[in-house]
Amino acid sequence: GWIVLVSIWRATRWSTILRILPAALVGLVLGGYILASASPAAIQLFVGVLVLISAITLVVRPILIARDTIWATSLVGFLTGVMGNATGLLAPAVVVYFTGRRFPKDVFRATTLSLFLVVELVGLPTLLAQGAISIDDVLFTAMFLPAAIAGRLGGLWLARHVSAERFRALVIALLFLIAISSIVTGLGGL
Repeated sequence: GWIVLVSIWRATRWSTILRILPAALVGLVLGGYILASASPAAIQLFVGVLVLISAITLVVRPILIARDTIWATSLVGFLTGVMGNATGLLAPAVVVYFTGRRFPKDVFRATTLSLFLVVELVGLPTLLAQGAISIDDVLFTAMFLPAAIAGRLGGLWLARHVSAERFRALVIALLFLIAISSIVTGLGGL
């Protein structure tokens, strides 16, 4: 995310991040315990269902949120922390919330990436300390860094050439793809 963030960091809504972050940090601890103790297939299935509900909500009944409230930001933060450390998926609650806030495209991207960067910087040591992952897991994941960088650069190019309406449609389509993939994988592992 830092590759993209360099070009749009000024659009970050830090006030929103600061409201989400405390509950996200609490959620990270619970997420680590879930990762260490729950069945991977059950986690996949649960994530798939949550992401599917998020995507359907955005299509059928878009949530319009006029301002940040303590309840909304706490819920989004907690879900982001739990899902982030339990599954590696930080996005669903944040995407639904920021879409409901109707953030402009660059504000959406910059605020999302800034939040994820902070949460990941805290989440990784939390997972290591809880024994939910090992250094070998971190090194294995690092092998995929070149592909992640290529994807980010492609996303940067795409973001400059996509309207706000199309961006929203792409976000929702990606949520559906993630949900279906996660549900199928989870069901296959049960």
